[in-house]
Amino acid sequence: MKVDSFDNTLVFENNDLQTVLLYFKENRRMPEYIERAMLRVILEKTTRNDMELETVDEYFSRLPLSFVQKTITDITILFSRNIEVSYKQNYLSYLLYYLPGNIFKVWKPLLDLQLKSALKPQMRILDIGTGPGSVPIGIIEYYKSLAESFSDITFSLSFTLIESEREFIDIAIKMINKITNYLPQNLMIVVESTLCEKVGLENDFEAIGKFDLITMSNFLTENEGENQLNGVSIINKFKSNTKNDGSLIIIEPGKKVSGIALKKIRNEVFQKRIFNIFSPCIGIWEDKTTYDCMCFNMVRCYWEVPNIYRYLISKGLSKAKRVDVPFSYLVLRQDNLKKYSIIKSTQHFTRLIDLKGKNGQNVNIIAIIRTVIYNGERVSFSLCDGSCSFSEDDSKAIWVNVSNEQLNRMGISIPLISAEKITLKKVSVKLNHERINLEIDNNSRITIDY
Repeated sequence: MKVDSFDNTLVFENNDLQTVLLYFKENRRMPEYIERAMLRVILEKTTRNDMELETVDEYFSRLPLSFVQKTITDITILFSRNIEVSYKQNYLSYLLYYLPGNIFKVWKPLLDLQLKSALKPQMRILDIGTGPGSVPIGIIEYYKSLAESFSDITFSLSFTLIESEREFIDIAIKMINKITNYLPQNLMIVVESTLCEKVGLENDFEAIGKFDLITMSNFLTENEGENQLNGVSIINKFKSNTKNDGSLIIIEPGKKVSGIALKKIRNEVFQKRIFNIFSPCIGIWEDKTTYDCMCFNMVRCYWEVPNIYRYLISKGLSKAKRVDVPFSYLVLRQDNLKKYSIIKSTQHFTRLIDLKGKNGQNVNIIAIIRTVIYNGERVSFSLCDGSCSFSEDDSKAIWVNVSNEQLNRMGISIPLISAEKITLKKVSVKLNHERINLEIDNNSRITIDY
């Protein structure tokens, strides 16, 4: 991989793309040093003893039982209702449970940007609503992978953190400082500044300057007061903080209410020309001049259930057993860059909106993968090409079912990833009432257009 001398971005060479895609081949695995850092912070704050131990099991043995029981209660009820959450008295519970589940979500939008050569080796990053540091740590872990794979490049990340809760700022800084000891020498991390301030309509953050990347995760949910209601204004507020070639990433939980709310905000942001949509929802055949769909679809991050979750489950927690972490995301820019270029000609291909007239026929399709569901050796995924919208994801969506064996036979060894462009050739259209299925046989071909 090289650094472009003109715009200082990372550009793939030779087999670099395959190297980065391998980060997504296996289920994400929480590094034990992050779990140890979390547990060390918790012990410091519950017992006033900042001890460094060798294993997570040693830390588990020292956790006060009263804290473990309170944490399980907190996790069970914290986001059980669609009302504003108060984090007071819940800081450590949130750290223990929600930080692991949120770290790897940011990898997908980072991949989107890197596939378009829109990531830089040196990044100035603004994280809004930092909490215990989930997104900064996720970005650090992604760049750690890059630094290990491309040791001839010097990487650096400079963070500015905005968080209304002083306790979360303290936890986030402690976490970032602890994990920097485990990073390669060609990756430097700096927390440039912190702002203990609640983001609202009255704030002005122009003085903190411009950033290559602005991130907000779980910030526009129904649990964060009026943030969702004021989502468009909040996003507009940070437009002046985004460099001309910078990006704004928004990540929300994989719940229907959160996903549809994010789509509504996206639609208005685009209509008002605040930002352009970089990914994931872009047209294949023509530039989208309007965004009006509010269908619910999600990305799934597959991971190995971390040690901390296994421990909490052993102590009675009923949640945290799923091997996929669902979420919705949005990448915005203001330079009109999009992840995929428009295809000018539909010759030899069928648009999804025209499939109803093709029942029983073989067709060729180019589309964006909306949702991927793995069920043992079977894989189901739905499609969108911008030519149609879906009020609901299930009954009227366009689905493809395929086996891992079929994918391997077609040379696809990396698990299918939502929001990537896919080409399907010689697939059969099966119309069942309102639902359209595309069937694969031995003559079909599938390629992923990274």
